[in-house]
Amino acid sequence: MSIVKPSFFVCKQISLGDSDFLWTNVEDVDKEFLVKDFPMYTSVFVRQGEESIVYYTMSDKYFDYQTVKLEKKCAISEGTYKVVINVKMSTGILEYWVVFYNNEYKKISHQYSRMYNGKNTLKINAPAKSKSFRFFFKFTGSGNFEISPVYFSTFVDYDDEQSVNVIFNKLSKQNQVLRDKAIELCKKSIALEYSTNYKLGRAIMQLKYAPIKTFGVLKKIRKSYKRGNPLTHRGQQRLSDMVGEIMRLESFGYESRSKIDFPVYDKLKGLKPKPTFDVNIAVIMDTFSLDSFEYEANFIKLNKKEWKRQLIDNQVELLFLESAWNGNNGQWKFMMTSYDKPFAKPLRELIKFAKAKGIPVVFWNKEDPTNFDEFINIAKDCDFIFTTAAEKIKDYKRAVNHENVYSLMFAAQPLIHNPIKDTKLPTYDVCFAGSWYDKPEFEDRKKFTSVVLDGAIECDLHIFDRMYGSKESITNRIFPRKYQKYIVGSLEYDKMLTAYRHYKVFLNVNTIYKSQTMFSRRVFELLACGTPVVSTESRGIERLFSEYVSICNNSDEVRNSIDSILSNPKAIKHKNHLAMREVFLEHTYSKRMERIFKKIGLSYRLEDKKVTTITVTNRINYLENIKNNLSKQKYNNIESIIVLNDNKFNAKEVEDFLSNIENINVKVLQYDEKISLGECFNNAVNIANGDYIAKMDDDDYYGEYYILDAINAFKYSGADIIGKKHIFIYFEEKDCTYEKYKGASYKYIDFITGATIISKTSIMKEIGFVSKNTGEDTNFLIEAKSRGYRIYSTDPYNFLCMRRKSMESHTWTFNVEQFLNTCDNPSNSIDFDRVMV
Repeated sequence: MSIVKPSFFVCKQISLGDSDFLWTNVEDVDKEFLVKDFPMYTSVFVRQGEESIVYYTMSDKYFDYQTVKLEKKCAISEGTYKVVINVKMSTGILEYWVVFYNNEYKKISHQYSRMYNGKNTLKINAPAKSKSFRFFFKFTGSGNFEISPVYFSTFVDYDDEQSVNVIFNKLSKQNQVLRDKAIELCKKSIALEYSTNYKLGRAIMQLKYAPIKTFGVLKKIRKSYKRGNPLTHRGQQRLSDMVGEIMRLESFGYESRSKIDFPVYDKLKGLKPKPTFDVNIAVIMDTFSLDSFEYEANFIKLNKKEWKRQLIDNQVELLFLESAWNGNNGQWKFMMTSYDKPFAKPLRELIKFAKAKGIPVVFWNKEDPTNFDEFINIAKDCDFIFTTAAEKIKDYKRAVNHENVYSLMFAAQPLIHNPIKDTKLPTYDVCFAGSWYDKPEFEDRKKFTSVVLDGAIECDLHIFDRMYGSKESITNRIFPRKYQKYIVGSLEYDKMLTAYRHYKVFLNVNTIYKSQTMFSRRVFELLACGTPVVSTESRGIERLFSEYVSICNNSDEVRNSIDSILSNPKAIKHKNHLAMREVFLEHTYSKRMERIFKKIGLSYRLEDKKVTTITVTNRINYLENIKNNLSKQKYNNIESIIVLNDNKFNAKEVEDFLSNIENINVKVLQYDEKISLGECFNNAVNIANGDYIAKMDDDDYYGEYYILDAINAFKYSGADIIGKKHIFIYFEEKDCTYEKYKGASYKYIDFITGATIISKTSIMKEIGFVSKNTGEDTNFLIEAKSRGYRIYSTDPYNFLCMRRKSMESHTWTFNVEQFLNTCDNPSNSIDFDRVMV
């Protein structure tokens, strides 16, 4: 066994996850910091203040495990290796972090885990491109902890590494070989049991005891022989169960990574959203679709026995039937696919009754084009038909003999598909979620899956196998051996929603790739979460999202796309933001619901909430900037109140100057310069007619999508107040654009920049502003937070804070040099390309 002994624990700065952690200075805790150094033994004792956090790094150098220069101290091979850590703790929480670097010592991945008292045996997965690592500890709380010792083990004698590797390569394949042989024996056993010879032999043995019954059995054997002697459903199920049991035995499993799990995504975060449309709709749907549609109307899930009472009591205006196999948690199981069978009578009676009552019956086949024939019989009985595959519209019209057939694509639900994530969870590189299909009818899908996985296996790839540990039929659903080591488990959809937000790249494969409108619903959902997608070919994705999704035809293109995404975070963030905007504008289930209403003749429509902008100014030279900020806005429902806080203005001239802003009604108020800034805002708030009020400064720049993006954020966040903490600032004195509070986007927060506050009108009228010329916005936020209102920091784009050379021209003053020390990423001049997205 090769062992490396850790050297003195020192404190270093390093980026872990999304944030830069501040490391405790050793000198600050010198009296409370003790290192005992025995042969092969290292302990650390820390005494902390209440609920504090301390980080320690083991050694001040990188351990490079792919060079000979280590002098055999740290024998770690590429792949999985083991760390043994003994821990003694009084109180508090201890975690370990391992950060991996490439040959330029840039971080490419990290792994962390909670540690407990006693012996901790940890598996660490080194990414393929990693060349070195560093080891860190994080201690939270108060108390003491002791670590002794730390072993890095490979069980390899490096004096004869080549011969040992040969042995290890043979050993690592033995379980795989045994598993394959066991599965093959199961297949042969079942095949023999259902063979013609075996059946005839059993029949002959029974002939003496039950001659009449045996002749019937012989007829069945003859019939089966003519059909090619296929396995019966029972035989297939027995084989699947046997293979499943083998796969669940750890000793027979392929080499794989440690299982990765995510918590269930908190969809509504305590919110109780009102339906988008105040209309009662009776539905039969599968769970996925109902989860996405349920916030758009008052949905009544029909019960097989009580549907008539439900329709009458709830004054239903629409019966919405989705191509469902189980339907409302099994209430209508298989009735749609067996519509003409006797057991589907309740469904036929439901449709007949709804028509008699004048309730329009809508059928949406989300399974097209693959399962067109499975659902065509129920479609014939419905008034309106919607399909995910536009190319099937002609086929429907021929089959149902009417023209009420339209396309209806998948979409995203902003309340559950959005960029809000748990920043305490780690973010990984590349993910694929799905199953392997090894059947002739899925040959294209198998080929496409290999394309994306082969292109990603050199990265830190995680595969969530939908059939992992499943008891269902998996004889044709097992990933090939070369992908097995990347499997990290399986996730239910409510956990997959969390995973969406914690990968830098998501891989997508389309079973249907020639359709203009049908492709994986996951693409809409991921883009709404701000996650880059690398996909195999799809005409639909190409038509809608070619600017945002990397569409690849081979593994080299996949690999290049992944590398480009991981190495260009700035450009990718811009693209992600544009993709989110596109989805929130055009591809939400609100939009899909409105489309249904339009096509069937119901009058319900989406309406843009009105926004009132308020700008207070005492500087004539900024009127042009105020006008430009308003006139460029892409949002359609805006009114503006301009408050002139000085008697020197000619209010009539200002009104005339601002009167020609297209689609915006501008009101001008004027007050003496002795009236405080807070009072000016309050006077404007009192006459505001909008649903929201946006506070806009006169000297800053607001991009054309500033208000539109904020309204989208209101829809998905459920916040009461929206704004930006992470912002861009231009300093005229330096002629540079900087970033401030980087990483404070897409999260609920206590503070946002005053010039970006957009609040529900009712809240701003309730709280108001204090009568001050400085700090009035800060007071507003503090009071709003104390009353339980939610503040959300959205994206950093489309707002540029301008700082002139003269600090006297600003109400917000500070020491410039000290302020710049806390800013990041300076770029020359006014960098609109970086800010306006």
